[in-house]
Amino acid sequence: MTDYLSDEAVKAIAANRNRPFFMYLAYNAPHNPLQATRADYEALGHIEDHVLRVYAAMIRALDRGIGNVLAALREHGLEDNTLVIFSSDNGGAHYIGLPGLNDPTAAGR
Repeated sequence: MTDYLSDEAVKAIAANRNRPFFMYLAYNAPHNPLQATRADYEALGHIEDHVLRVYAAMIRALDRGIGNVLAALREHGLEDNTLVIFSSDNGGAHYIGLPGLNDPTAAGR
């Protein structure tokens, strides 16, 4: 889903590059269900814990997607006239059972 949302955002930027537009891109990663592409999962072979590895692979996809969106803005000459706000919701998904996921924030205590 992360890759799909990123790809669609890049298409929307290209389609609207010559007029003002607003985009609200709300990724669902890294929330449940924990799913990652095989390529992202395998790229993180140094992480032994399966759940942590899938979670990290989802973050990897999210990072790549945001990079693609920013690159599209740059490619179309929009980066100097665009406001990008990146926000997260309530921290890491503590409910997946990864100890210390939100440390050292208050939510992790």
